[in-house]
Parts: sequence; structure tokens; C-alpha cells
Amino acid sequence: MKNFFHSRAGKILSVLMSVLALGSCFMLTAFAADGDATVVQMTPDQSINAAKGLFAEVTGTLNFANIAKVLSIGIGAAIGIWLAWWGIRKLIKVITKALNGRLSLN
Repeated sequence: MKNFFHSRAGKILSVLMSVLALGSCFMLTAFAADGDATVVQMTPDQSINAAKGLFAEVTGTLNFANIAKVLSIGIGAAIGIWLAWWGIRKLIKVITKALNGRLSLN
């Protein structure tokens, strides 16, 4: 058993089991009842109308413009972080060359 969990297949299986266990914990809290737990009986028409209302609300909120805004903000932030990382590395190289390699960041 120990050899199995040290193999690649065992590691993949253990990661999948961990993700499944963690995900089930979050799913259980999502279904936890708040206050007095009562059972609501719905007819099929009521459930269909509720689903239609939910989809209408989601599609009203998520449109192309909103998705484009989120993507542009994310890409802009990623470019900014990359440029800062590149600039800091460049600055450290310039300083270490100026000090003839006497600067250590370890």
C-alpha cells in the first residue's frame, strides 16, 4: 500500500480523493438549512418558472460587455504584475553589476 501511494497513480488518486472530500464539505454547507427547516412542495410549473427566472436574471447580469470588462481588467493586472517583476529583476541586476557582485539576496 505504501508503494502504491508513492507511485504516480497513487499520488493522482490521493489528490482526486482529497479534492472530492473537500468539495463535498463545501457542498454540504451549501445545503444547510437556515433557521427552521421546512419542506416546500413545488409543482413542476413552479419549478420551471423559478428556473426561467433564475436564467433570465443570470443572462441579464452576464453580458458580453461585462465579460469583456472583467477580462480586460484581469489582463491589465497581469501585464502590470509582469512588468513590475521584470523591472525589479532588471534593477537587481543593475545594482549587483554596479557593486561588482557583492550584493546577495539569499
